[in-house]
Amino acid sequence: MGDGLPLVTVDLRPGRDAGRKKALVDAIAVLLQKEHNSDPTDLYVLFRENPSENHYTGGVPLPAWVPADQ
Repeated sequence: MGDGLPLVTVDLRPGRDAGRKKALVDAIAVLLQKEHNSDPTDLYVLFRENPSENHYTGGVPLPAWVPADQ
């Protein structure tokens, strides 16, 4: 394991399953390796899940997140 750098923080509303998060981490690792020659074992990703009422756009809180297929 490397030194834990780079650090990527992802802020999102609760509701995504672990598989979707893992897919995002994998995609970030590929991109950083390709663009910055960063070793994927050095990547540290932190997901911060905050309730929908803490996410605003246009002065209005966002609704709870639900998968697009629901």
